Amino acid sequence: MKFSAKSTALLLLLMGCGGVETDSTTDAVIDADATRWTNPRLIPICFVNRSAVSDEIYRDLLRTAVNEYARAGVYFQKWRDCRSEDYSKPIIRVKFKLGHNWDGNGSYSYGGGMSKVGMTRYGIQGENGATLWIRMDDHYPYSNRSKRKTVMAGTRAAFLHEIGHALGLLHEHTRTDYRPAHGECQAGANHANVYENSSVDYVGRPDYDSVMSYCNLKAERLSAGDIAGIRALYPVLKRY
Repeated sequence: MKFSAKSTALLLLLMGCGGVETDSTTDAVIDADATRWTNPRLIPICFVNRSAVSDEIYRDLLRTAVNEYARAGVYFQKWRDCRSEDYSKPIIRVKFKLGHNWDGNGSYSYGGGMSKVGMTRYGIQGENGATLWIRMDDHYPYSNRSKRKTVMAGTRAAFLHEIGHALGLLHEHTRTDYRPAHGECQAGANHANVYENSSVDYVGRPDYDSVMSYCNLKAERLSAGDIAGIRALYPVLKRY
């Protein structure tokens, strides 16, 4: 696992990148320079344009994020629309970027997003003050049950991935010792430019089940390595 507060990390999830079947460990990769949240057991989060998505999608993402990050001891507060005072304080400000990304011909993509890394009050340029954005369709596809399941899983994975960045985690697959089994994802230098102002430390071996890897784009659960990375960032969580 990796973490940093001096960069913005991008995730684009498209069909065609598969997972790697291998044993995961509780190891992680971290960046000791990350700006950490003052109280990781109560991290503030709000939504720039909550009304842009259906209640179904909103509640789905809420449930996924709350349940998964609780496994690491992380909880959230202010899960609501962003208010004027939220734009001058450190808070995860989420923006939904809508885009019709599926059709009736079997072609579709899912996910995509960007987040500031670590605690910050500064927004992503051009995103209306958001510190995190996630791309999705306003409605999951209803005509194809299999497609719907895949798109829902990809949307959850993208949200978990971007919140991971917001907590301070970086891309697992950019480790120089990352060796994907099927070659879908490039290791090492790939995407490394987003961390050019960061000091990255590795702890243990690569985690192929991490939600922070581009080779694991439908992960709906934090891996043991993700949790270990969060607890390396926030040692206080090890007590809970």
